Amino acid sequence: MVPYSIDTNKLGRRILTIKGYVDIDATKELRLEDFDMTFIDTPTLSYNVVRLLLARTSPLISKKCRLKPRFLTVFNRNDFSSLRPLIDGFAQSAVDDEVTLRAEDILRNINNLHLKHDYGVVNTENDFFIELCRYCLSRGVLNFTASTMITLQKGLSAVYSAYVDIHETVGCGNNPDDKNLRKMVAWFLDSGYIEPVKFVERIHLCPVCQSSVLLFSECCSKCQSSNIREEDMIHHFRCANISPESEYQYDGELRCPKCKHFLRHIGVDYDRPAKVYTCNECGATQMHSGMKVACAVCGHTTQPYALTPYDIKEYTFTQAGIQFFCAHDI
Repeated sequence: MVPYSIDTNKLGRRILTIKGYVDIDATKELRLEDFDMTFIDTPTLSYNVVRLLLARTSPLISKKCRLKPRFLTVFNRNDFSSLRPLIDGFAQSAVDDEVTLRAEDILRNINNLHLKHDYGVVNTENDFFIELCRYCLSRGVLNFTASTMITLQKGLSAVYSAYVDIHETVGCGNNPDDKNLRKMVAWFLDSGYIEPVKFVERIHLCPVCQSSVLLFSECCSKCQSSNIREEDMIHHFRCANISPESEYQYDGELRCPKCKHFLRHIGVDYDRPAKVYTCNECGATQMHSGMKVACAVCGHTTQPYALTPYDIKEYTFTQAGIQFFCAHDI
């Protein structure tokens, strides 16, 4: 049984309806001009097979599906909501009115921008980011940030995260790397293709590799070990001794290490005026713990003050940028 069919909606648009696993680009019988959009109608297939189909029909890099509207059966809505930036909608069937209307919006936008469906093969990082921008423009998504953090990502960065997510399924993706996005932003800014529109958030980066994936941990301010414990300070009223509680511990009771008297009643014999941090490695006691930062990418460990500050901003494409990305001879 052929795992696909080509249907026609009420506006005459041809829909490649995929009903089983198929590698579109490798199927010689299917030509780029044979269909205007894709609809993955696979409610009986496994989650992983559907993910693989989403990778094979990528509107960013597929030769035959480039920029074309793509929809998924509503049955998969909850399973693939995180990939929404790369799915144009969910519907019961390929000819539903919502599919027809949304597809027309996208195809009209592609036509107005003079975008093509047959751009060359994506070979380099620059090629990929150009295709990423073309995809966003084709969907009318002009504003974006350069962060893949869920709370900070928007537009292009959300599409980038979804792309990496889906392509990890077929072993040809890497973890989303904000360094690439920041490098892209610097290139586009220098070229006048984008411009900042507002400040979003300030983050901090590893001073060595510029990664934003950082692990903060409390530590001993003397030896930098994380093997520290928090404990109460005890103030003995009788002799005015103030020491960590561990120094008062004596055979299950509290005994002053200075005058050797036992402490019976809090508020009468003693109080707990503060907490301290004691290092289990070097034995140092301090009122405040230190803080160290380890980069999860390169492993470099440093102090918070040595991190590199970076401002997350929202950008938008300029007219010069739109013309550049829509050009056919890049």
